[in-house]
Amino acid sequence: MILFGGGLSFLLVIVLQKYITKPINKLVQVMSEIMKQKNYSLRSKINSGDEIGKMSNVFNELLDDVEHYSKKLVETNNQLEHRVE
Repeated sequence: MILFGGGLSFLLVIVLQKYITKPINKLVQVMSEIMKQKNYSLRSKINSGDEIGKMSNVFNELLDDVEHYSKKLVETNNQLEHRVE
């Protein structure tokens, strides 16, 4: 009975790692790269229909907004510099 419980626990850990831990680690890796490089054009490539996939999609939408506002800020800064000259 103990052996069966141990085996079942081991299988559960493998499944949880595959479907939960690995996608979360991939998302964290993308976030870290974005923070290091300040490259807001990077995107998460997790395309699952579960909560982690939804979180990845929302994160990518957030990055779209950040990238858009960053470009607008650079544009506005350039315009202001041009006016000052």
